[in-house]
Amino acid sequence: MFNYKNAPYVELKDYHAPAGIQSYFVPMSDGKKLRVCLWVSDDPKINYRGTILLQQGHNEFVEKYYEVIDELLKRNFAVLSFDWRGQGMSERLIIDQNKAFVEDFKDHDNDLSFILENILVPNFPKPIIGIGHSMGGCIMLSALYKHKKTFNSVVLSAPMLGFRNESLLMPLISLMRLMNMGQSYLIGSKPNMGKEIS
Repeated sequence: MFNYKNAPYVELKDYHAPAGIQSYFVPMSDGKKLRVCLWVSDDPKINYRGTILLQQGHNEFVEKYYEVIDELLKRNFAVLSFDWRGQGMSERLIIDQNKAFVEDFKDHDNDLSFILENILVPNFPKPIIGIGHSMGGCIMLSALYKHKKTFNSVVLSAPMLGFRNESLLMPLISLMRLMNMGQSYLIGSKPNMGKEIS
């Protein structure tokens, strides 16, 4: 159905991708590749109720939502989800592979617009319903401004509308950039690799 390079996805012994997954690396307008996973068939016997665009939060990835996707498929929705640039299996923007990083949130806005305009709207059944969690909810709200007529409805789960102590955080970030530390962990924080809770 799509002419993109196949992308890997992760399955565990008791945790599998919902049936019918198609996973691709899709180059954005600036050439960066995002991993896009979709569940849709061109079989005319399937009567879809519409398409769900499922957007995860910061530091999340498609695999975390397999159970949600499976439930949506059982309810006859096509589903498209992707890893934001700098996280999951999408292309990293800095050397540290364990750190999600984006220079400007406008890049996320542009990526979502590209996927809506080039993949989702021309190829997926209508209506289109957006589901966004945390950072994904924030970016989906932004997309509603530019793509008012694309979405029939949206569901936002704890949308990231700001940060605690933002009045202190923003000057600290500006200072770190001045000190050429823009890609460093925030002062006082550190990586959490190896301390995951299962």
